[in-house]
Amino acid sequence: MGNDICLGAEADRPISVRDEMFAPFYLLRYANDAVIQESDGSTRPLVLSQSEVVEGRDVEIQKEFPWSPALSAWILFFCVAGLTVVERWRHACFWGIDIFLMSLVGGIGLVVTFLFFFSVHPTVGSNWQIWVFNPIPLVAMPWVVWCAVKRRKTYYHPLNASVLILFMFFSALIPQDFCVVIVPLALALLLRSCSYWISYRKKEK
Repeated sequence: MGNDICLGAEADRPISVRDEMFAPFYLLRYANDAVIQESDGSTRPLVLSQSEVVEGRDVEIQKEFPWSPALSAWILFFCVAGLTVVERWRHACFWGIDIFLMSLVGGIGLVVTFLFFFSVHPTVGSNWQIWVFNPIPLVAMPWVVWCAVKRRKTYYHPLNASVLILFMFFSALIPQDFCVVIVPLALALLLRSCSYWISYRKKEK
């Protein structure tokens, strides 16, 4: 999941045989099959022998978390959806949901944004997931929560909803395999923004 979040479209494009040899196991296989052709037409193997420098050892498999990242993200979405429905029904303000969601997405966004702009790794600078995972929620969170508590209108929610809708609408055209958690997290953020937006519209009317 961490790789899927951090790597961009360049990591999903087909690579050449030369690029495959970046991985040691591929390099070993190609080197073992390679031959050197002499001037008289005869061939000899490139690798005459091989030795194991570091012996492998058995690693104890730790007990895994019972829920996959995708299942955990969808459970989070349905919890947010349920609490949002209760919030609107009771005319309450569950601002703690916004703090949790915006901190989670903003924290991931700090890593994605740093890699996107400052890393020299060739596959992280083409990450379209930066439209969802970015530090903007962290910056906007104090103002958004304050407006929610004071029942005041903020333009963050319509702008955020518009960006998320456009991203999900055009995601099929983007040449990148997105992380499995991006859809439920984006939907959770979209749900919260739409909920506040609808509430403000009703209040204005």
